[in-house]
Amino acid sequence: MAYPFLEADTMLKIGVIIGLLALALLATKYLDEKIQKKIFIGLAAIAAGAIVLFMGAELFR
Repeated sequence: MAYPFLEADTMLKIGVIIGLLALALLATKYLDEKIQKKIFIGLAAIAAGAIVLFMGAELFR
């Protein structure tokens, strides 16, 4: 495995989060541009927060 510090459960959590974010982005396709931009910024913030939390959790192990 190329990343021994990422265990299967962590990779599964990351995959689920990425999948849910992708579905949310697809759902915003039908909204107007102003709301799309707000939702995209919110989803980017959620993704960044999740990345920071997972990296922090892995560093404290």
